[in-house]
Amino acid sequence: MALIPIVSKVSVTEMMPKQWSITLDLICTEDDLEVINQPISFEYKTGDDLDLKYAEVIAKRKKIIDKYIAEQAIFNHPKLDNLVTYLNANPEE
Repeated sequence: MALIPIVSKVSVTEMMPKQWSITLDLICTEDDLEVINQPISFEYKTGDDLDLKYAEVIAKRKKIIDKYIAEQAIFNHPKLDNLVTYLNANPEE
């Protein structure tokens, strides 16, 4: 179950002269199933250091992926499965 992230360009929108909003799309698949599809946006101004933008986008991508992994750890926990099984077996409680 490897998480495979793919980033693609979506849009560049001029917000004001020499300032743009850039949107990328993060799609992650796991076992050929799309599990994340989320935009990543950042602002770019003429003269900005692109190395800093790389770090910003990488940090945003990591935050999205880490959130998904944390949610899946709870969702796939055996105790949650046990709770669901118990509730379905005991509808009167």
